[in-house]
Amino acid sequence: MRRARGRPAHQVVAWAGAAWLLCAAAGGLAGLRVNTSPSIPPGLYRVSAAPVVRGACVLLCPPPTPVFALARARGYLGAGFCAGGYGYLMKQVLALPGDQVDFAARGVSVNGRLLVGSAPLAADLAGRPLPRTAPRALTLAAGELLLMSPARPQAFDARYFGPVAQAQVKSVIVPLLTWPPGGQTDQSICRPADARAAAAPANPWRGAHAAPRPTHEKE
Repeated sequence: MRRARGRPAHQVVAWAGAAWLLCAAAGGLAGLRVNTSPSIPPGLYRVSAAPVVRGACVLLCPPPTPVFALARARGYLGAGFCAGGYGYLMKQVLALPGDQVDFAARGVSVNGRLLVGSAPLAADLAGRPLPRTAPRALTLAAGELLLMSPARPQAFDARYFGPVAQAQVKSVIVPLLTWPPGGQTDQSICRPADARAAAAPANPWRGAHAAPRPTHEKE
């Protein structure tokens, strides 16, 4: 690498890294998050105080269960700021308390409707057997949510870890600028019907004076 204005290359790299970290931290304080995982549409999101409703996307901390411990050990999840050193996850809420949810080999159904691409896989890309929510039908209890990654058969979601307590949710996240990942074309993802009126402004950077912070999801 060439030197810049007489500075050693390693100093240039160090300063660039420090600048990125500062911008990322400031972006986090500004309430912006970047999603690079195809679990939900990649792009720029804003943390919101909106209520958790069907179709909304949320930022959550994984609960300290054996399934999530296995996921982290295998590299499905990254390290981060949640309890136990877990990184945040971004998922879409597809069922709420009172909804009927059926976990089966053919996939996950909500109130009798099969979710597209929700059949659980037997093994991961390395050939290791995946944990699976036991086949059963249930009614989500108060404070329980079904969190999925729409139209992504390879995602690590409720097919493997089951319902999650709403207490694990840190905030709703609203898409500002997103693009569809490969094979996913539904632009209504993360835009519940009653929230679309509050969609991104024409200039998503208006009022934001810093770069966003990346999430730590690796799926």
